[in-house]
Amino acid sequence: MKRTLSALIAAGVLGTALAAGGPASAATSSSIDCESLHSDWDYALELSQTNNVEKKAITNYLWQANGYETTYEICLDVPDGETLHLVLRDLRKETREQVLLADDRPGDKIVRFTMPPNSWFRYDGKLTGPEGQKGHYRWYEKLTPHIP
Repeated sequence: MKRTLSALIAAGVLGTALAAGGPASAATSSSIDCESLHSDWDYALELSQTNNVEKKAITNYLWQANGYETTYEICLDVPDGETLHLVLRDLRKETREQVLLADDRPGDKIVRFTMPPNSWFRYDGKLTGPEGQKGHYRWYEKLTPHIP
């Protein structure tokens, strides 16, 4: 029941947030400790990209898909003084490249959102920091499928 209630709340928050153009559910701080937040992340990635350059597929996956409605929780450990501008794009044929979520809050952040069944999407973004340098950050992700 608790999981169902959380999913319904997350879906309602997502609909409201997408209509308003903001993140579905978000927390930010310069000191979020992603590793202690959960011990059961589905995966963690050590990522890097050239600062101040827009990059498609920042997780190095050209697209992601889900069969069931799924809630995603992402925790980003971004270096102090830098900002990861995160963009979630819908890749379904009817809505190709539509922005579903954009988050440009500075520092570490947590983003939660729910995608409907049979979704195709991609994470794009830009890491702002010292010009001409490569920035490094950690990406933690947890998926909660809502299987009927």
